[in-house]
Amino acid sequence: MDKIFDLSGKLDFNDIDLTPPEEVVKNIIKQISYETKGIIDGKIKEYTGNIFSYTKNPYKSLGIALGELSTEVDIQKSLGKQHVEVSKFEFYLEIPIYEQYKYRICYIKHGIGNYPVTVVLEQGIADEVLAEINANYIIKCDNRDDFEKLLIQIITSKHVISIMQEMIRINQIQKQYPQNNEDSKTSSEASE
Repeated sequence: MDKIFDLSGKLDFNDIDLTPPEEVVKNIIKQISYETKGIIDGKIKEYTGNIFSYTKNPYKSLGIALGELSTEVDIQKSLGKQHVEVSKFEFYLEIPIYEQYKYRICYIKHGIGNYPVTVVLEQGIADEVLAEINANYIIKCDNRDDFEKLLIQIITSKHVISIMQEMIRINQIQKQYPQNNEDSKTSSEASE
């Protein structure tokens, strides 16, 4: 084959740590459970909803009902990546003794290559953790190390520490007054 171009030095074939972000979170969750003596647990679950803020169009169904007269087709939408797999998760803390309470830390989104990973933080956490880099509540981590460092910053932030302290107090209340837990289960089951 005649060589007509040279890609040497332009592509990186080195092996890098591509541990799935959800596995990194599971490791963090194990540490949280250990550090809190099993009082606080965490979950990372697949998520199918929107993870970014968006604007609803209240007139969309009206346009569909009336049959829009013209539709603009953007050919750019059919070029580039095709059939891209996207994984979305929610990461939250919970108290096993009181299942009704959970605190969602963030949403996580990544493609088939695992990185970069997009993290959509709860605003209070973002205000504290991302203030130094002047970012809003959405941040991208290009690799496992950056993602793990971000998770550690999140979990050790004053905001999350105060939430975990509140969860420990809720756990104490549920242990001392277990009827409150039964009453809340009964009322939540009745509302279903």
